[in-house]
Amino acid sequence: MDFRDYFWATAAIYGLVWLARILRTLYNSGLGLRATIDALPDGMVRITIPAPARFKWSPGQHVFIRFLGLGLHAFSSHPFTIASAPSKEDNKIVIILRVYDGITKAIAARVAGKVSLSVPVWVDGPYGASHHSLKTYDEVFLIAGGSGEQGHSYLVQLFIKS
Repeated sequence: MDFRDYFWATAAIYGLVWLARILRTLYNSGLGLRATIDALPDGMVRITIPAPARFKWSPGQHVFIRFLGLGLHAFSSHPFTIASAPSKEDNKIVIILRVYDGITKAIAARVAGKVSLSVPVWVDGPYGASHHSLKTYDEVFLIAGGSGEQGHSYLVQLFIKS
């Protein structure tokens, strides 16, 4: 076998994974979900996205969001940790973020001086999951954080059993 065979095999696998991710995103988001962006005090922003009934997540998971109404940022997905739990009455994905640079600064600039802003988004995910059943604990304390523009998301969990 020659190096070109390995290249084409790698390209085929990458292409299939990329296509599966795009199809999953379109399945979850259709042609775009309407996200509401609100400016919060102390350099914080809240993003609220109505989740379709088929979209399931658990605390601590993260999603990649593509903001279709933010210029060049529409060409890339950005990771955010979900800050809400699913609810049967009001199934909304809520994301709270601190404004730094890059996408968070662009989002804050668009919502500055407004009560809220509505933009179309595509949601890819959810990804990551707790390997523990949270139902076995009476109380759960979750500490979540991310490294922002580095594209990594992590979750530290402390379980308290009474």
